[in-house]
Amino acid sequence: MMTAAKNWSRWLGLAGMLAALALPLTASRVRAAEEAAQELSSEELSAEGGSGESSGAPAVELGPDQRADIHAQIYIPCRPDSVWMVITDYDHLREFIPNMVESRLLEDHGSVKLIEQVAQGKWFVFGKRARVVLEVEEHKYSRLDFHVVDGDFTVFDGSWELRPGKGGRGTILSYRLNEKPRFLAPGFMVKNTLSRDIPGRLAAVRDRVMSLVPAYAGSASGAPTGSAK
Repeated sequence: MMTAAKNWSRWLGLAGMLAALALPLTASRVRAAEEAAQELSSEELSAEGGSGESSGAPAVELGPDQRADIHAQIYIPCRPDSVWMVITDYDHLREFIPNMVESRLLEDHGSVKLIEQVAQGKWFVFGKRARVVLEVEEHKYSRLDFHVVDGDFTVFDGSWELRPGKGGRGTILSYRLNEKPRFLAPGFMVKNTLSRDIPGRLAAVRDRVMSLVPAYAGSASGAPTGSAK
């Protein structure tokens, strides 16, 4: 029984990293991410019409078929076009997302693209990887929708939404995901894994954006200063 539970946990750790953006966290980094989120997001999100809530963990709901429905958001003090540049740079996501071993554009049909991603997690047995192929529909500078067409998930659909903040000088980045793996896993493990990993994914986006914007280059802290709701 214990071995089966460990295997489920390992699979879920990798499943969490394949939401296009992922970042495995140490215990100290999780605490730092949660504390930083609490410090900034209530002020920034409230000012821009957001919820004002910041728990450092996303909302994760499970349906009767163990399908996870996730919503999280973070404030990034850079313009939406800068954030867009990062989340649509499909061929280079692996450069700033640890344990993403592959991310590449397969087909480009203008606003509709096909991308492939492969991830490998540190909680997994050596050599264990998971793959997903996504069809992505881009609504420039405002929204990116994706759904799975092949890989290790029966459902892997979601979106990134960008809302201007601070008069267009900042961005509230919202992330939604509905996922169901092809393997069986207890609901509590799904919720625990995703609640732990998603703040790090958002932090990875924020840090990458700030490292590329001249006014912030070199100042990214590595911890999210927004919310994961």
